[in-house]
Amino acid sequence: MLEAELLAVANVHAAVHEVHARHAARIACASGADRYKVELQLRKVGLLDYFAGRIFSGHEMPRSKPFPDVYLAAAAALAARPQRCAVVETA
Repeated sequence: MLEAELLAVANVHAAVHEVHARHAARIACASGADRYKVELQLRKVGLLDYFAGRIFSGHEMPRSKPFPDVYLAAAAALAARPQRCAVVETA
């Protein structure tokens, strides 16, 4: 169903492109979902390339959400202090 019906959020391509460009590609995707689902969704909406090699799944962490492990792993991979990171959640 996801593959058939998933649509990108309005203006998401421009927003991700801008963040990617302004921060020298130092962006990541951190999700509580399993990796297959995350990659499927990013591919379906045309955003996978922006996050290549920087996708983090809560299923691969010692603890998933609501614990911050997936976000901390993403920050560490970007060599960024967590206090200097921004998180964008979508419904």
